[in-house]
Amino acid sequence: MPSKKLFKKDEHELINQYIQEKSGGSFSALYSGMGLIPAALPIYLYVFILHVDLGSNLILFAIVSIASGLVLSQAHKAVALKLRRKIENLEHKKATHASESSRKKIPEIAQKRAASTAIMQNNAVYLCLIVAMVFYFCANMSTIVSYIMSTLGSALLVLLFSSGSD
Repeated sequence: MPSKKLFKKDEHELINQYIQEKSGGSFSALYSGMGLIPAALPIYLYVFILHVDLGSNLILFAIVSIASGLVLSQAHKAVALKLRRKIENLEHKKATHASESSRKKIPEIAQKRAASTAIMQNNAVYLCLIVAMVFYFCANMSTIVSYIMSTLGSALLVLLFSSGSD
């Protein structure tokens, strides 16, 4: 038996566009802030553990950390969008007998849960990748090249993982 799809491809794209427009607003600053915090942690690793001079490399550290923070915030948005759809579907299935007021709160609750889960997952993967890159893959490189490759490389890998299909 051939399976019937509920939506055509262009309708599915319109639905995705509507969800992205609706979900962007207030959580954008949260994603950016939570992307910059773990992106700054490799500075601590390099300065206090690997003894790189902070004063002479401050501008490089700032540029690379901001760039990787922005990449991480994009990864947070992508994962949160995927998780939001799944959480909303689960909550709608659970709320079959719930009141109308509780059904109206489902998108808001799903957005908050998706945001916190996406931030936690991406930051955990990012920090594990940082440790692996610094101490294993970039161990024989100069410290500046190692910092750039490990910080940006880990952020780009997290973005790559998060932008995959469901």
